Amino acid sequence: MSAALRENELIIRACVLYEALDDKPIFESYKNFCRKVGKDAMTHYDFDFWFYRFREGNHDLHYDRRLALMKVSRNFRVVTQSCKVVMKRLSVQQDGYEEYSELVFDTRHQINYWPENGECMVEYVNRFDESHQKPPKFLAGEDYMELHRRDLELIMKNRRVQLKTFHFTIAGVKEGLHEKCIEDLENILKSAKSLTANAVETMLLSYSEFASLLSIFPAEHLQKINYDGDTGPDEFGYKHLVTMDQWKMAREFNHSIGELDIPFENFLNFDSFCVQISRFTRNDAVKLRNMIERSPNFKSAQIFAKDMDAIRENSIFLPDDSDSDSDDDPVFGVYNIRYTTSDERLFYIRFYRSSLYIKKSDWNPKYDFTDF
Repeated sequence: MSAALRENELIIRACVLYEALDDKPIFESYKNFCRKVGKDAMTHYDFDFWFYRFREGNHDLHYDRRLALMKVSRNFRVVTQSCKVVMKRLSVQQDGYEEYSELVFDTRHQINYWPENGECMVEYVNRFDESHQKPPKFLAGEDYMELHRRDLELIMKNRRVQLKTFHFTIAGVKEGLHEKCIEDLENILKSAKSLTANAVETMLLSYSEFASLLSIFPAEHLQKINYDGDTGPDEFGYKHLVTMDQWKMAREFNHSIGELDIPFENFLNFDSFCVQISRFTRNDAVKLRNMIERSPNFKSAQIFAKDMDAIRENSIFLPDDSDSDSDDDPVFGVYNIRYTTSDERLFYIRFYRSSLYIKKSDWNPKYDFTDF
């Protein structure tokens, strides 16, 4: 190929497209490409990007790889270009009240997107080092939500990224657009090359929306679920959620906003959990005690309920000939119990008027409940 043709990016990409359509392994295709076009025409990294993009059916030769996150932050260029990146946490937020979107990874690096005069502004923020702050960039002809979506897609389609925790929040987005945002996110996650997250966190999703999102993450990797959602009437949603392998195989569950109407027994498969529920009954206390007895891996629980009778429920954990701990303070509704299982595992239990804390002890000196 002549030097003039090799300087034309569209012609080079067309040659990659030809190789991708030939249905041969990438290493063989790259060898053929280098033989026909020249070894210096395109790096293997760039060939890899275009080859798999074309093979997946995206044949647009004019596609611009240099998306906003590459333009505003060297740290995001590392994420999208390096050989291997372990991303401890990726947070995605859509806020309709303030009209902005954001991507945050590893709690430090943040990209903000917002509309201004019908165009798009993009800003990189280093949360821990103000000296690295950069002025916003104006991107003409761009929609801020679409740009946010494309940048997220670029990260998730990179097979070199190993994601540990995925967080998603959506708030104040108008009806119709709300559903589209979630649908777009699900499609992006489904297209991810390596979805290895062991923790999923969401805010302000319904049970059904959360179940649909959670189902995309491989159950064998998932260890932790944090759900602070819109817990309005959605009985079908929670019934589906608690039957999923992702729910059953995760080891930790946390919820802190609003009250869940999920029946209490559905939390007893977790090794640790924190929940707010409307009622905690004597029957629930029996189920909890029985689970502790049979589950060697159980570690801790925090249960908040408006309808909880501390005197009635704490008796479930007391031997027939015993009272609760001498540290009790009935005036303030505090009851402390040292509970030993039949296989000699020790738990510290504290009842308040509307909450219950349980923690397994891995050591046996005298304990004063100060960790609660």
